Amino acid sequence: MNLINICDDILKHIFYYIENLYMINQVCKKFNKILENDMIWYNKLLNEYTINEINIYNNKIKYNIYKKLYTLKKIIKFYKLDFTINQLYNKIIFIKSSESIILSELVLLTNLQILNLSEGKIEIIPSEIKQFKNLKNLNLSNNNIKIIPSDIGQLNKLKIINLSNNNIQLIPIELGKLTKLRNLNLSRNQIEIIPSVIGQLINLIILYLNNNKIKIIPFELSKLTKLQQLDLDYNKISCIPSEIKQLNNLHSLFLTCNQIKIIPLELCELNNLSILCLNYNKLTIIPKQICQLTNLNSLYLDTSQIDTIPSQLSKLTNLNILYLSNIMYAN
Repeated sequence: MNLINICDDILKHIFYYIENLYMINQVCKKFNKILENDMIWYNKLLNEYTINEINIYNNKIKYNIYKKLYTLKKIIKFYKLDFTINQLYNKIIFIKSSESIILSELVLLTNLQILNLSEGKIEIIPSEIKQFKNLKNLNLSNNNIKIIPSDIGQLNKLKIINLSNNNIQLIPIELGKLTKLRNLNLSRNQIEIIPSVIGQLINLIILYLNNNKIKIIPFELSKLTKLQQLDLDYNKISCIPSEIKQLNNLHSLFLTCNQIKIIPLELCELNNLSILCLNYNKLTIIPKQICQLTNLNSLYLDTSQIDTIPSQLSKLTNLNILYLSNIMYAN
């Protein structure tokens, strides 16, 4: 068996009558109200079959069914566990010490590669997170997390982290140890500073830091030479560093709703850039060198204080989208 899918239910309890699943590859039981304490089918199923993935997302599960997992013979064969949009509160990742056994049981899933605990009203990531040694994809988005623990630096196989829409203020320096990261999403938090260790994430391809309180783009960001998409929309950035020219593989740059006054000439050296969003800033000049961005497909410069639109824009022959609306021409 490859997949158990019990998603999008009004599920509050785990059903017991699925016991003869010899030929089934996928199980999807929807819109059921079932007995809470009956784990017979669950234990039987997981002891007799090799399960690769369990999805129990978008339900109303409150009861701790997960404490049974550690007794199952083949549970370590799991690679994906998804509890998205359940009413987990602090049942899976806990706050109260009385519930600490819950995570300690989950960490016995030593082959777990994908863990999704988004929208679970989680407030604290406990130190036990470091036990998921094989984790490659961690999703803790849409919770109430304030602190990223330093222990996350021990998950050195991580390739994707999604911590968007939390209350995080600081990025720990230990994050720099995760050199296999390819996708990092820290958008919609309360982050003010991008630490210099960001430059150690040399395999990063996508970086989301939009909707924070960032004022400065550190020059260390230029070390991310594999970066293809950088989203810094809705921050407080006033300057684009000249080192940005080193991001040779960048194809999407989002800087909407900041306080940028000048487009540096070095930005015009990003030959692979396809999307450039600089709308809702304090720009007064569009440099004529912008015509060097020959692969540019979309350019957003609307709602700025630009006094002149250079004729060189006509040389952007690949440009399909150009926004110049609501420009307040400077006197």
